[in-house]
Amino acid sequence: MNIFRNIVMLCLSALLLQGCGPSQEELWQSEMNAGVVDSRAAVKKLGSMIVSDRISNTYLLKLYGESVKRLRPETAELVDALSRDATTSGPIFQNLLSRLQDVEKSARSAVKGGSVEVANTLTELKGIQKAATPTLYNMMLTDPVNVLADMSGGQLARVESLSAQAAGIANQSEDLTSGNQLVGNPNYGHWQSNGSGNSFWAFYGQYAMMSSLFGRGPLSYNSWSGHRPYSYYHDYGRSTYNSPRQTATQNSVQSKTASKFSRQGKSFKSPYATQRKTTSSVVNKTVRANQSFQSSYSSKMRSRSSGSMRNGSSRTSRSNRGGK
Repeated sequence: MNIFRNIVMLCLSALLLQGCGPSQEELWQSEMNAGVVDSRAAVKKLGSMIVSDRISNTYLLKLYGESVKRLRPETAELVDALSRDATTSGPIFQNLLSRLQDVEKSARSAVKGGSVEVANTLTELKGIQKAATPTLYNMMLTDPVNVLADMSGGQLARVESLSAQAAGIANQSEDLTSGNQLVGNPNYGHWQSNGSGNSFWAFYGQYAMMSSLFGRGPLSYNSWSGHRPYSYYHDYGRSTYNSPRQTATQNSVQSKTASKFSRQGKSFKSPYATQRKTTSSVVNKTVRANQSFQSSYSSKMRSRSSGSMRNGSSRTSRSNRGGK
């Protein structure tokens, strides 16, 4: 009889514990709130490092910018725009801030959208934290640094990249003139569709001189996609530094171009079908930074998971005491 009574009491206790624990929605919201806090902290820390010149390529951007203005004073306005990436007012960092603001709003109501919306929100929060990793952010700055290097006419060396000639041979890519590293990067411009359904790259106003300065007409999406050269953004950073909206826009342009080619009986090759070759150090640095972020993120998740379990147990104990 005592054994039976003990079994019944254990079953009742288990049901009571389950009923007093946090709901799935509460756990989701708790995880998203923690993700927002982590993302804010990561972006704030990165901003502080940029301001205090602890990101090495911010210093190089300033140095290269000053050199190019001496060599080619007529490019001063464009150089100043490119050099802005050495500060927190630059487009790459400002895009991070914009993404953070958007996901903070999403996190407040994502639970109402169910598991898919929660998963998308958590993925974006993780992406922002990864993009704020100093090593990866430093590598993202190699593109504007190398644009300035190309503008110097060989006076300044490219960083973390093959020379223009070597890259062209290794990747069978075309010389799309200085600034080619920034084509297709939504921080600097956008694909503009004309009446016939073709898309051409248009730099934003502060970078517009890039096209006229080097005497090249509008670059079409299909020409660029088949012959684009190496850039850190396109070959390594795009998935991390794009917002969901930017990725959707790029996918739409690619899809429309592929459909048009298909209707004309032509073959179309995605600009991302083949990863362009560059120096091995880029690969190593990117891999190490990704591994470091994944390890740190996993540790936080384990700690948070343990904390949630403890919090659930604590709440249950208080509820039981309150019911006595």
